[in-house]
Amino acid sequence: MNLQFTNQRRPILYKFGLRIFLCLLSVFCFSLQARSELIDSLTNISTKISGGYSDIIRQKTGHSSAMVFARSFDAAVSISRGKDSLVLAYSGWNQYASYNNYSTEVALSTNNGLRSFSLEWISSFRWINYSAQLLLPLSKKIFPAYYSAKIQLDPFDNIFMPEFYYERVPVTSGSGLGLKDFSFPLNNNCISNAWNIALNSSPAEIIEASASWGKRISVMQGLPVWYSSPFDWKNQVLSAGLKIRPEEKLSIWAEWNRSEEKGEMSFAKEGLEFGDLAYGQYTYYHWQAGVEGILFSLPFSVEYDFYKWNFYGVGHFEPWPFTTLASTVFGNRLYYKIFGDIRVQKIEAVTLFAKAKWIIKPSLGILYIRPNFLWRQWETDFLVFGIKNIKEYPLSTQQSWMLKLGCGVSFSLLDLNVRLKAEQYISVHTKDREKKSGAGEPDNTAAPGAPSSTDGGRWIYLEVIIP
Repeated sequence: MNLQFTNQRRPILYKFGLRIFLCLLSVFCFSLQARSELIDSLTNISTKISGGYSDIIRQKTGHSSAMVFARSFDAAVSISRGKDSLVLAYSGWNQYASYNNYSTEVALSTNNGLRSFSLEWISSFRWINYSAQLLLPLSKKIFPAYYSAKIQLDPFDNIFMPEFYYERVPVTSGSGLGLKDFSFPLNNNCISNAWNIALNSSPAEIIEASASWGKRISVMQGLPVWYSSPFDWKNQVLSAGLKIRPEEKLSIWAEWNRSEEKGEMSFAKEGLEFGDLAYGQYTYYHWQAGVEGILFSLPFSVEYDFYKWNFYGVGHFEPWPFTTLASTVFGNRLYYKIFGDIRVQKIEAVTLFAKAKWIIKPSLGILYIRPNFLWRQWETDFLVFGIKNIKEYPLSTQQSWMLKLGCGVSFSLLDLNVRLKAEQYISVHTKDREKKSGAGEPDNTAAPGAPSSTDGGRWIYLEVIIP
């Protein structure tokens, strides 16, 4: 599919997306009319507005800096009548990450986001629950009609509940790459097809179990324009969970999640490649266990989490987009390899205070972070024969302890239900790696006058519901 639409084709595509939108709306109205004798005649309308900001980490040393943050905003109007619901929503989200190594003169950044309108129809018939969603991205460079569908079967009253889900959504990303004295943007418009199969079961009142498997494939759409990074990426997700309630006010649960992504990416200028990520792989693991009950007449929960990220990538850069042809032929390629892992352990305790229309949930947690990250680079010798200038740049931080302070507040104001949650991460102790000295190794010592600093980050979430 060519994403570079002409002015004549674009209105046709938008009309096609609008027709699908109106068709879904008419099907919903027809369903209400057809079953008006069987369902409650009352119609409920509610509005929900929410927004969040997460400033995960800001780290700066004398030879490198890193920053990661995310933000989101959602607004939805829900119309319910009997077993049918129609949800019209606006959603916008953005994720940004950057890393700059002053020693290697390499800087990387990525900025992903999407703004869209959606219309979702949710209904059920006997023991079949189903929904369909139409998504209209607010971008003239993306085909405007995307969709998803979900069906859940419950023939045996919560004992065996299979679930099937499929979606086709856009993926828009903008990245930046700096290499020595050059910097340039890399932009993508991609299509992501994903499907998920899940099984939920509650064979008894004290037991809940779940398992799921999902697959996502993202590919470049259209012809690359100027600097771009076409890629072919695959993602597989597995999860399982078990919750047991041996007593009325006591719950014990355990969960496991695994996500694996792998693929390749090329760096191109006007369709001609000047570098690549020949192979990239990212694996995420998450184990969680917790207990919830009553202690000294107060509700409480204690939760332990273990996170692990493994990543590996290898590729190269060529000088031709920035230098003459002669320099390219006789110049040196820069090869690189990036690999390592990050391990995080967290233990957190939460309690609850309720008074009148107020509910307050304070929390206290401790995090232990152990990153192991290495960038290795080398160059080819004359006419790509031989290897020279081998260098390694490990992440300066060896381990870090952080304190997590959080609080959630829920209350009613006039006709509004408000929920506010905030978390602050405070760096308690950070240990840097010991500097190795040897022939041919770079000097990673911090520059004078540039003290190291680490900001653990914060997370803020606000939700307002108009019933």
